[in-house]
Amino acid sequence: MDILLIILVGGSLVGVYKAIEEMRKRKDREIELREKMGDDYDLFIEMRNKKKENIKNSKH
Repeated sequence: MDILLIILVGGSLVGVYKAIEEMRKRKDREIELREKMGDDYDLFIEMRNKKKENIKNSKH
């Protein structure tokens, strides 16, 4: 029983670690994109969000 508990806790910790790493990667990509695009970054994000919203609305 103890081994099963250790395996479950270990698996949970690995999952949390992977989620944190993915969030860091996304943040790094966002910073890199912001640096590359400069002033056009806000317009790009606005257009991307509108596109996502249109796709979401068309599915319903």
